[in-house]
Amino acid sequence: DVGIGTTAPGDPLVVQGSGNTVLQIKAGASSYSSLYFGDPDLDYIGIIQYNHAANDMEFYTGNSAGTSYVKALTIDNQQRVGIGTDSPGTLLELAGSGSDLLTLNSTSSYAALLFEESGTPRFKILTNDGTSGLKFYDTGASAERMRIDASGNVGIGKAVPSAKLHVLSSSAAHGITLE
Repeated sequence: DVGIGTTAPGDPLVVQGSGNTVLQIKAGASSYSSLYFGDPDLDYIGIIQYNHAANDMEFYTGNSAGTSYVKALTIDNQQRVGIGTDSPGTLLELAGSGSDLLTLNSTSSYAALLFEESGTPRFKILTNDGTSGLKFYDTGASAERMRIDASGNVGIGKAVPSAKLHVLSSSAAHGITLE
């Protein structure tokens, strides 16, 4: 065991300091600083790498034989995260060959996608409390605006739509039901 800053390392390499402790890996301006992960049978099964030329942090996963690698995640120099892409164009970009690129899985009564502006919740799309369907919720007004139920009926202003499109307004003159 090797200890830096300690005389009793408990692992193969321990770097210990009394305050902030830094482990620095330096490389040339157009090179890579890398940390490779392996096991007794495979030398390189995972990689964390900094690309100095692009100023990107890159994460790779290897195949079970340790003979090839796939870039799994990139954080670029504008703090954009790409999963399955080398060059994310937005804050978070998911790319892949499957049709399901993102799963929201909640262990509570519903899963939700929340939209905020400058930290203020504005709108939420959520599952229908354990049943099939979606609700569109205006968080600013604390009001459900639209619902699509399990049978495909759409309710606007109506939580339980009784037709393919069911519109309800506070005034009977503005309500519309199409069947």
